[in-house]
Amino acid sequence: MPPPPTNLLRPHSAPYTSGRGLFLTQKVQPGQLVLHVPSPLVAVPDDRHLGSCCSWCLKWDAQGAVGVEKKKGVKVQQVQQQQQEEEKYPDPGIEDIDDDGEGKMELVRCSGCRVVWYCGKECQKYDFTPRRSHSGIHKFECPIYSTLNGPPHNRVLPTSVRVLMKLLLLYNNNKQPPSWWPSILQLESHATKQLSHPQRSEMLPVMAAAAQHYSSSFSSTSTTSSSSELPSELILSIYCRTLVNSFSITTPLPASTTTATTTTTPVEILGTLFDPLLSLFNHSCTPSCLLEFHGREVLVYPLRELIEGEEATIAYVEVDGVGVGERRRELRERWFFDCMCARCKREMEEGMKMGEV
Repeated sequence: MPPPPTNLLRPHSAPYTSGRGLFLTQKVQPGQLVLHVPSPLVAVPDDRHLGSCCSWCLKWDAQGAVGVEKKKGVKVQQVQQQQQEEEKYPDPGIEDIDDDGEGKMELVRCSGCRVVWYCGKECQKYDFTPRRSHSGIHKFECPIYSTLNGPPHNRVLPTSVRVLMKLLLLYNNNKQPPSWWPSILQLESHATKQLSHPQRSEMLPVMAAAAQHYSSSFSSTSTTSSSSELPSELILSIYCRTLVNSFSITTPLPASTTTATTTTTPVEILGTLFDPLLSLFNHSCTPSCLLEFHGREVLVYPLRELIEGEEATIAYVEVDGVGVGERRRELRERWFFDCMCARCKREMEEGMKMGEV
């Protein structure tokens, strides 16, 4: 049984940056759950796992047998999904789905787009229509995927574009709490740095324009907002925000790792997650918390005792056994900032004394 929603953190201005961070509202012990996000705003399988992950709960078939017809006894069933405008769940008309008794997960594919897969009727229902309690939007992205997945295109949109398009479709259909859109706009974008990057400057505007085009073309006719009316510069800045504020969804870590900073257990990167609250976690090379994924769910545990008012930080990169130069270089290339945490400062000073930095 999953834990109840938990949040022992509050947003606040971070003293060492121009942005915000998340801080403890009470004293906590190592391994105590401080944040549980049952359903982040956007979570999608990456291109490689579209056929082996449930597109809603992100349950994964570790054997990699799902999504390929007639392989290893895994059945391929089609979700008969109605493309209706009424605000109600569809009746997919499929049988209850379970594993086959041998530990092999069985997914069903949306018959409309033939791109996304689900582990059962409940996940298919949740993903179909946006509501205040969850951000399913497949009702509107299904015709987009169907158009692109058929001739003459025969392609699937890149993961980062699918994330942005989901956000724009949610904006169009106005089914989230009023604060969700401003909370995205408050995030750091590093747009100037990203757009001056030689490998990104031409690609990013094209990707953002594609997401805006498709989200505008296939939205509900009864929407009160339209992403087509948003300035292209704003769409591009939001795309930049998603790129530097998203997370790689990984397979769960062993329970013992909630008391250590790293683990040697291999993890699989399944997809990408974007959520404005989770995006407020700042990086530290001596993180105070561990962020853990269980499919779509996100749980955060402290790695040591933390007092009220102390910042909860996570590591964006591998930090154990990695030198300060390599850590800072990866952070600069991927997140566009120079880490000046206490550990980096100490190691740079030590390196200068030894002539290594």
